[in-house]
Amino acid sequence: MEEAEELREAEVWVASEAIPREEGEYFWHELIGLKVFHNTGEYIGDISRIIPAGDNEIYVVGRGKGADVRTQDSGCRGHHAGAPVAAQAC
Repeated sequence: MEEAEELREAEVWVASEAIPREEGEYFWHELIGLKVFHNTGEYIGDISRIIPAGDNEIYVVGRGKGADVRTQDSGCRGHHAGAPVAAQAC
């Protein structure tokens, strides 16, 4: 117990390969830069960043000068599961 106490609030680094993931699950850094398409096939833009927002994430999708913010509930197909997150494309 004393050994564990010494590690309280310590940062723990783990290689991403050591974390089990199901097929279709990705870490946030793996999603940045991916192209995003609406379910109609229309190109929306690229994922430029992901903002944690409680139980959901906000995907910031930019194309040129503007950016479009999409959330899980904005008509996108797919799902997510914290970190790692399952990819979702609109």
